[in-house]
Amino acid sequence: MIDDSEEKQRLENLRSSAILESMDSAVVDRIIEKLTEVRSSKPGKLVQLTESEIKQLCAASRDIFIKQPNLLELEAPIKICGNPFIH
Repeated sequence: MIDDSEEKQRLENLRSSAILESMDSAVVDRIIEKLTEVRSSKPGKLVQLTESEIKQLCAASRDIFIKQPNLLELEAPIKICGNPFIH
């Protein structure tokens, strides 16, 4: 489980990303506040975001993921399971 300090650091990293900086930082801050306010609420609590906010977050998130390498950094030992005869 991610603790609050790790979550805050992750959100800060996203906020400082060049892609998110192109969005209005006040908008990003407001969206982050809306999403983190419900963390202490019961599961299923709804968060109201405008269509514009969602589109901005989706576009920024997509760009961030596309810029990430397709390489997984794994540590040994690794066990690979499966059928080696399937092509």
